[in-house]
Amino acid sequence: MKNNQNYGEELDRQFEEGIVNVFKSEDAEKSGEDSFGKAGLVCGILGLFTIPIIFSTLAVVFGVIAMDKKQRYGKTSFVIGIIGLTLMLVMMFYFAAAFGSAIASLLWK
Repeated sequence: MKNNQNYGEELDRQFEEGIVNVFKSEDAEKSGEDSFGKAGLVCGILGLFTIPIIFSTLAVVFGVIAMDKKQRYGKTSFVIGIIGLTLMLVMMFYFAAAFGSAIASLLWK
């Protein structure tokens, strides 16, 4: 019984000194540690294969937020988002040129 009482007194002392924070658990902190980085990574990969104007833009935004918070996948999601947006622009110009020349050749025969 004496050990439990000493433990309670020690916990009270740590709480008063600010060493122990009972309202915030370390497990809760670790579970959301890389949330913006991981979300940006997922959006960046989706942006490479599907709607890049939405997903790659989200990857860049999440990447910037994650880099600001010094999260793990911040730079990766930012770079993948930029690559997705660049590929989208290249493909837009390519298809505009290809279809433009095809339509012009049909119209001015």
